[in-house]
Amino acid sequence: MFIRSILTTFVFGASIACALTLDTPTEALVAGGPMEVTWESTATDPTEFTLFLLNAAELPFGLEADFGEVETSAGSVTVTLPDTLTTKSYVLRAVNSTSVDFVYSSSGDFVITAA
Repeated sequence: MFIRSILTTFVFGASIACALTLDTPTEALVAGGPMEVTWESTATDPTEFTLFLLNAAELPFGLEADFGEVETSAGSVTVTLPDTLTTKSYVLRAVNSTSVDFVYSSSGDFVITAA
């Protein structure tokens, strides 16, 4: 019981420490094309994060693309989707750049269509 209490406190504390929120893409997306990624953040959020694209059916694994490190203060970035993606649901994930198991934010599911 004590360990569960500590774990709950840690998880709750971690979620409060970062207010970064990835927006779910709403435009029609096609493999090989551009995708604008937007997010909201506060001054207390990390200065950068790594942006991943994951297969929504294979979470927490299923990495499809690593878009690299992004400056949080930018508020948006346009990335090029891999042209090898198949039609299915995907999720964006903002993670700690040095410890990718620490997830700052995830988008909702969205569909990318094969080229």
